[in-house]
Amino acid sequence: MNTSFLSRIGQNWNNFWFKPGNPHTLSLMRVMAGIFVVYLHLAYTNDLQTFFGEHGWIDLKLAQEVRNGFPVYPPQTDWTAPTTNMYAPVDKQVRTTFFEWLRTLPADRQKRKDQLAFFYLWMSAEPQAAVDGIAFIQRLRIKLPEDRERATGYEGFDLVDPAERQRMLEAITNPPADPIERNKLVPQYIQKLDKDSYAERVRADAERTAASLPSDPKKIAQIMNHLAYQATVRAEQKKHSDPRNEFERTMQFIDEDLPNDAVERERILDYFGRWQIDERKLLAKGQNSWSIWYHVTNPTAMYVIHSAFLAVMVMFTLGLFTRVTSVLTWMAALCYVHRTSQVLFGMDVMMNICLTYLMFAPCASVLSLDRWLAVRKARRQLEEARRTGKDTRSFEAILSGPAPSVSANFVTRLFQVHFCFIYMAAGLSKLKGNAWWNHTALWGTIANPEFSPTVFAPYRWALTQLCEFRSLWELFMTGGVVFTLILEIGLPFLIWRPRLRPYLIIALVLFHTVIAIFMGLTVFGLFMMTLGMSFLSPEVVRRWIDSGMNLFSRGTEPPAAILPPSRVPVAGAEKLKA
Repeated sequence: MNTSFLSRIGQNWNNFWFKPGNPHTLSLMRVMAGIFVVYLHLAYTNDLQTFFGEHGWIDLKLAQEVRNGFPVYPPQTDWTAPTTNMYAPVDKQVRTTFFEWLRTLPADRQKRKDQLAFFYLWMSAEPQAAVDGIAFIQRLRIKLPEDRERATGYEGFDLVDPAERQRMLEAITNPPADPIERNKLVPQYIQKLDKDSYAERVRADAERTAASLPSDPKKIAQIMNHLAYQATVRAEQKKHSDPRNEFERTMQFIDEDLPNDAVERERILDYFGRWQIDERKLLAKGQNSWSIWYHVTNPTAMYVIHSAFLAVMVMFTLGLFTRVTSVLTWMAALCYVHRTSQVLFGMDVMMNICLTYLMFAPCASVLSLDRWLAVRKARRQLEEARRTGKDTRSFEAILSGPAPSVSANFVTRLFQVHFCFIYMAAGLSKLKGNAWWNHTALWGTIANPEFSPTVFAPYRWALTQLCEFRSLWELFMTGGVVFTLILEIGLPFLIWRPRLRPYLIIALVLFHTVIAIFMGLTVFGLFMMTLGMSFLSPEVVRRWIDSGMNLFSRGTEPPAAILPPSRVPVAGAEKLKA
């Protein structure tokens, strides 16, 4: 029984993937995808420099920087977010100042640790105590002016008078008797230390640490404020398992992770300053992307190449030299996508899914110039073979139509399974959003001026009427949300039922038509419909194609002598027998 059960599973699996299938659906998908690809890239023509030029929407220098240096993180292996050994300042100006200061620190680890020893004193202290210690170093170097209105942002700080600095340092070893004055000059954490054992050393450490800071008061304020902020950010606020706060990780990075080699240290700090991550923590750097627009920036040359790409795409759509043009079309489309990968969105993804699978499909078996040329050639060869008495079966097979193939069925299944995963992921991800639970997601779309056609007065009037009738609003919003979730989550399971398939395909087309109208995602919707066409029965598509061919053939039949026996009309067959 178990053997029989496993045998049936294996047989069903084999039939699902590897049973020969007709290529008519794939050929129709090629035509539809090709039309949309040509339309999309034709729209780039007038703005080619704006999109893909050297100083285009995404500057070429920035694009190359991302292409060669973008951080690729290792895969996550547990439920906690990956940690880094230091968080760089978010503000670009502060980050530049902070890394300039790191470059001035001694290359030798022990000397570096001695110079920053006062900071290491606060690593195990409470956050507020650490902030007080950092503020103490700041007061040793800079002060706010008496006119506080001058102190805006990081501006308005002045260097501390050397005599005042010495008075503050002296307070560490000889604290004032007045508690108010003592608390003003010396952090309480230092006051608790054993003066006989630690006071002199702490004073020396504070003096060396303060001396390591830049001479510019503004830069000192930037560095100190960043360190003070890090001391207050606990690990649990960052949702990772590292118990250290940001200040601890920063100081340990400076102590343990900065290499002694000057060249290596400079490389690490350069990358850290640009991407805010230690390159040694990464899986890889850069993106595996290639585009002709990374290398060609001359406007004339760009238009020549763009025209050649359009010609290839038109040839692919018409089905001319399809085995070659399908690959070239895919490569050309990737050139445009990779050049502006920072603005990649669903339309580009769906387009490349279509083009990728069609490369491996016999998608030119019908509705193509390749098929038309093959039929013309086969007819000539069939006439010649009949005159000379040669075998005609191979030519008759070509004329009888495309034969079912394993590759046609396999690629069709790839389209179908991939489409189901896309819909399932889209539906389940919506369940994570509150708007889909409180039924306001649809309103956020149809009333958004960036998406919906609110510029048209009738549309605005319809929205107003919808809002005036609460029951109608609830019915429309709730119905739209429920329909969307049922379709996206249910389709991957229900589409395999032959009786339900036509209704789901109709619902799919209506769904993406509404998206195209209300969200302006026209080309995206068309590509999604093209992917959904993979569920159309090849026999149904074949009947559509035959009906269309009969409509344009005006009732004419080719000579019986050039048709295979299975396609010869009755009258023609009688003549052949005679």
